[in-house]
Amino acid sequence: MLWFPGTIPAAIAAAKQRSAVFVVFVRGDDEQSIEMAASWENEKVTEAATDGFVAIKIDTQSEACLQFSQIYPVVCVPSSFFIGDNGVPLEVIAGSVSAEELVTRIHKVKQMHTLKNEAMESSVPCSSSLNGITEDSQSQTAELAEAQPERLSVSSAGEVNLDQTNVESDVRGESQTTDDLTAKVERVTKKLEERREEKKKEEEQVECN
Repeated sequence: MLWFPGTIPAAIAAAKQRSAVFVVFVRGDDEQSIEMAASWENEKVTEAATDGFVAIKIDTQSEACLQFSQIYPVVCVPSSFFIGDNGVPLEVIAGSVSAEELVTRIHKVKQMHTLKNEAMESSVPCSSSLNGITEDSQSQTAELAEAQPERLSVSSAGEVNLDQTNVESDVRGESQTTDDLTAKVERVTKKLEERREEKKKEEEQVECN
């Protein structure tokens, strides 16, 4: 599997630039994580995910995982998130699945992503292309960390089911606050840095006393 070598914000930017699906594989040190990692490295999976995907893998103990979980609830480890360019997950796999099942899910995500892009293209003037859409029109409401964790449920097959209708209606709703996913990650990062600074100051005050 060709994993993106940079940070989450850089991977998001690359996915947006390529109009690709953003994939995040959250792994731990457990047996299921090892099995899922093997599935991701399978030759057929690599071939299926060659085009149209920007994938990054993160460890549960890393700051990147803490950053990511502030936006998307990580309800199971390992988890694999397939996120569309509007910030809404197209598919979430909880736990480990076989390489064959993973290939099936990847093809399913490709179809969903293609249909969504075609729908977006048909909704803009003919003189415009997806690349010409303003940043405002690309803003989204991926408020899955702060709101409605009940929209996520884990099936016995290890699949996280999303109440997609409600999520998509939130994305379309004009009353909802829209926000660019990259800006959201940057905001979370800033909050984490502020917390570290506050903790550092508290420790220094304790030492002084």
